[in-house]
Amino acid sequence: MVVYQCLKTCGFFLTVCLIISVDCSLLHKKNSFENVGKSELFLTPLIEQGLLDKARKLSMVKPLLKNFSVESHAGYLTVDKNYNSNIFFCFFKSVTDWEKAPVTVWLQGGPGSSGFFGLLLEHGPYMLKNCELFPRDYSWHNLSNMIYIDNPVGTGFSFTELDGYTRNQTIIGEHLYSAVEQFLTLFPNLKNNKFFITGESYAGKYVPSLAYTIHKKNAEVNNSFKVNLQGLMIGNGLSDPVNMMKYGDYLYQTGLIDFEGLSLFHEYENNIVASVNEGNYDKATDLFGELVLGYRYSPHGTLLTNLTGIQEHFNFLNEHESGWSSNHTKFVNSEVFRRAVHVGNRQFSDGKAVAENLKQDIMKSVISKIVELLDQYRITFYNGQLDIICAYPLTVNFLQNMKWKHADSYKKAERMIWKNGDDVLGYYKVVNNLNEILVRNAGHLVPTSQPRTAFLLFASFITNNLHNTTLQN
Repeated sequence: MVVYQCLKTCGFFLTVCLIISVDCSLLHKKNSFENVGKSELFLTPLIEQGLLDKARKLSMVKPLLKNFSVESHAGYLTVDKNYNSNIFFCFFKSVTDWEKAPVTVWLQGGPGSSGFFGLLLEHGPYMLKNCELFPRDYSWHNLSNMIYIDNPVGTGFSFTELDGYTRNQTIIGEHLYSAVEQFLTLFPNLKNNKFFITGESYAGKYVPSLAYTIHKKNAEVNNSFKVNLQGLMIGNGLSDPVNMMKYGDYLYQTGLIDFEGLSLFHEYENNIVASVNEGNYDKATDLFGELVLGYRYSPHGTLLTNLTGIQEHFNFLNEHESGWSSNHTKFVNSEVFRRAVHVGNRQFSDGKAVAENLKQDIMKSVISKIVELLDQYRITFYNGQLDIICAYPLTVNFLQNMKWKHADSYKKAERMIWKNGDDVLGYYKVVNNLNEILVRNAGHLVPTSQPRTAFLLFASFITNNLHNTTLQN
């Protein structure tokens, strides 16, 4: 789900907190946004009044799967009253002593892709098949409290007035910080727990932006509210676009384009970098769209598609990795679903307006934030081996060019084989606070391609023990 392509392939993401099944024939009816029966649940006024018990009770989402129970909460947190900007979240308590378990935020990419795509298709407690929910074997809530957020405002069930759409990572970080502060006020038992931020794709910018805001707020002398931030984990992230602009070399080495195609890619890439250096971010994004992103910025197809025939860029061996179907879209727009997660008549947004307002942000880097954060926090970068849009060699290239205090050590670091028993899961390097990991046989959406490996990866991340990846029954 990187940038604009996501609006075509997986633009409707959702929170699945409950519901055993829904009659798909009913979902084929025209959207029934009237008569939902309840309005949105705004928790901020209750939090500000100190009515925390009431807020927790109202936000509860009852699990309806027989013989499978997970306690969850959902609702709205107001992050900018001037623009009526409200972030929607869904929280799942860990099955392992939730009051002592870590707290993990998951952010999706896009921009404009709901974090709850990860919940339904990657690592949430439930997965949807033929309009029916089933428990997921490798759900991350077995290891941590999980908060799935629709970010930025205007994404999924989050919403704002027209002028409230975010246009830069600073505002996104501030909005997310406000949501985190309110959440930890609502659940004070979790305030001192270890706190982690995770995400994938365009969240390669969101994750550092939230972490950086927390880092700065924690350092304020007059700020009594502190978040116990421990680390960040970014999967197939678009964090430093210019230094990741090496698509031609990657595609040539994998045999997907020939030497003539390589020359065409190099020409595009040079023009994109030149546009960024000139400060023309609109042009740079347009060219990026024509090169590999597609969608609105290249209605006649991308150079990638024209040369390779590959329509999607998540996995060059499987173009249907996202697994999204029309039933998912119909499900999230159903009346029963919207009522269950306390969004009232609110329609689920495809994120188009979010993407349009962040167009100039696409080609900007967050490398300076990452460098500062590495001084104090663990950061794991992982990539699926088969991804195109945020391929492993592109991530390595930006890490190799990153100017930080352990840069020389990173360049000389030994690459280790990552195994679980006799299974080779991938390869990794560890240098000070930086982990760089390649996951074998996975694409852009690592938890979708390799759910078991992703579970092990998450476990090793929150326990800071990458060397021990034995999966217990």
